[in-house]
Amino acid sequence: MSSLHLTHIKKHLLTHYQGKVDLSDCSPNDRELETKELTRSLSAFGIQTLCNASSDQIAPYIIDGGDDNGIDCFFYDQTEKIMYISQSKWMKDGQGEPDLGDVKKFVDGIRDFVNQRYNRFNSKLNRHTSLINQAIDDPQTHYKVILVYTGNNNLSDHSTRSINDLLNEINDAGELMTFIQENQSFLHASIQKSLSSAPITVHFPLKEWGKIDTPKKAFYGQINAATVAEWWHNYGPSLFDKNLRGVLGETDVNEEIKQTLQTEPENFWYFNNGITVLSKKITKTAGNLGVFHCENISIVNGAQTVSTIGKFAGEDYEKVGSAFVHCRIIEISPENATYGDKITKTNNRQNKIENRDFVCLDPVQLRIKKDLEVEGISYIIQRNESLQKNDTTFDLIDATAALSCISNDITLFVQLKREIGKLWEDTTKAPYKKLFNPNTSSLFVLRAMKIQRIIDQKIAKIISEKTLGADKNAFLIHGNRMIASKIFHDLPTRQFDKVELDFESIMQIDYEQKIKDCTALMISIINSKYPNAIIPILFKNLGKCTVIYNNILQSGAPS
Repeated sequence: MSSLHLTHIKKHLLTHYQGKVDLSDCSPNDRELETKELTRSLSAFGIQTLCNASSDQIAPYIIDGGDDNGIDCFFYDQTEKIMYISQSKWMKDGQGEPDLGDVKKFVDGIRDFVNQRYNRFNSKLNRHTSLINQAIDDPQTHYKVILVYTGNNNLSDHSTRSINDLLNEINDAGELMTFIQENQSFLHASIQKSLSSAPITVHFPLKEWGKIDTPKKAFYGQINAATVAEWWHNYGPSLFDKNLRGVLGETDVNEEIKQTLQTEPENFWYFNNGITVLSKKITKTAGNLGVFHCENISIVNGAQTVSTIGKFAGEDYEKVGSAFVHCRIIEISPENATYGDKITKTNNRQNKIENRDFVCLDPVQLRIKKDLEVEGISYIIQRNESLQKNDTTFDLIDATAALSCISNDITLFVQLKREIGKLWEDTTKAPYKKLFNPNTSSLFVLRAMKIQRIIDQKIAKIISEKTLGADKNAFLIHGNRMIASKIFHDLPTRQFDKVELDFESIMQIDYEQKIKDCTALMISIINSKYPNAIIPILFKNLGKCTVIYNNILQSGAPS
């Protein structure tokens, strides 16, 4: 069947990618032109099978060609914060698997990609470096590495070992990267699924239901979680075909949903946002009972709620049956599909509550804010996307970064690089209480923030001017918190809350030279201890950062 499968895959690629793939570097008379087009299309399709992006969105990020350094396509999903990186092989006979040499080249290319060594890549990639920097500099970004090929075989043991070595290296500081092998069987199954998603029709009761007639017919009420679990069991991820997001896996939010089901299912309706369902046609049965027959449904908001309930039901069906979920059903006929798209987009754009939002309730924060207001300083605790920072305006992120670095606590500044939100996770205990507690004075916070801002500005200047060399910029970008911690270590920080301290003279120190000296020492230690390190990952690894930082302190960067 491989030749037939290969024909189906080829047809699908040409249908969705022909005319969208950059072939400007290929000669029109190239005998391998079609193979190159299919290979490049395949690199994008391999990514498309795993995310909600279209061919139009992914095609501009195909970089296959000369000097591609083993990477054929990448795509950054900015909503889910996932960086997809693929290599593809179009095998005309549908046999075999990628060569070990190609796999090793792919692995080396990924290392260079994550280490931001853009001089090793072609112009197709280099036109997107700002987007790649945005992804790599975000500690919440996860990576999905995809090897996609039209052969039937699985990877050889040697190729698998090369991939696993990379994963072990990257995931040393946490689960940041996963590998997906997409062979001919996988690809054909993905195409079949996209073509044969049958409409889903359900029949279920709603408790405490109500109705809205205009502008669109809709019903709302409480659906038993056991019914939701049955939907998941019968239809799985097909329930979310029209959603902007699929199932995200074991996230913190999903863990909280599961915890509520386990410990207090009777409160589930109060604690959960519920689900929104679009239906081609809604029919309510006669009488006062709220039993509804819904044709061609899609859940456009609440995918994590549904999947978590469905998965948990297998562990404790009785508790699931004790929980109710708020449910909205909106009737959208085919001629009103645009309105349905708008509902989907707006429901998924709503801001989620983050750990930072609960910090606003902490009396310590409110005290610091009021004390700084007296000094003419605006300290912004709440999230504010329109915030304009200046010499007299700081926010919670500034304070958290400064206090973490000035603490000389390696766990805190490493956590800054991994995920700052974890530092605000629980305002009643560490690590939050190490930073913000009744003994944290507003003067100490202000002075720490001012020095931190100077350090950040000087680091940005060195990076921009490449005064240490472009190849050193990755160390400055990702090691910025360690550098700041070392500089704070050499300052009289214990006196920062003393009014009589001559703080102006401290602000006049040559911080640019201190940064250069510290960076040179740090790079020397890293090259000695971890010569093959992937730099963005290295500074998220507590064990390795502890070794590096202690060596910096023992060596003593020039003051």
